[in-house]
Amino acid sequence: MRSQLGTLATLLLAFGALGCGGSGKTHNSSSTAASSSKVVPPNFTTHNNDRDNDGDNNDDDEGVLRYGSAASPRERRLSTTLVTAYFKLAAAENGAKACSLLAPFIVESVAEDYASTPLRGKDCAAVMRRLFHEHHALLATKNTTLKVIEVRVEGDKALAILDFPTIPEVRQITERRVGNGWKLIDLLDGILE
Repeated sequence: MRSQLGTLATLLLAFGALGCGGSGKTHNSSSTAASSSKVVPPNFTTHNNDRDNDGDNNDDDEGVLRYGSAASPRERRLSTTLVTAYFKLAAAENGAKACSLLAPFIVESVAEDYASTPLRGKDCAAVMRRLFHEHHALLATKNTTLKVIEVRVEGDKALAILDFPTIPEVRQITERRVGNGWKLIDLLDGILE
């Protein structure tokens, strides 16, 4: 009996020592921050030590977090500049200029897509102005706290992964390559899917 207790105690101590080695936080240093002050190195531990921030403390959204491949420094700067400018325009409720940052096929379809909603308008600018007005308080906060965690690219599509410290989950916004740059295809950011 004494030897069984000794063995059990040794195993418990061994497992305890293994559990003390890490902080539980996961950091990804595979890409570097661009020169923009709103770009931060990839770090998905901002909220609850949960990389995908869905409250279950696992990485079941790893496919999204590792979508395509990391953007080149140039593409990351372009994407970050686009997203930062868009949120600034959204906070200012400037629908016309925001439409210029959307992919052309989105600009063409916005008025039709929202025709039967309270956001309806004669063109993209009118719809976007109403959309931004409806979400003004949240967009103003997002504009001042926006951090681009990472930009992932696959072909002509990019996924910007965003963090807003006042929101309890990581967010995303999708972009499409247009010419040598990027345009948004989402009107607003969404929860990481």
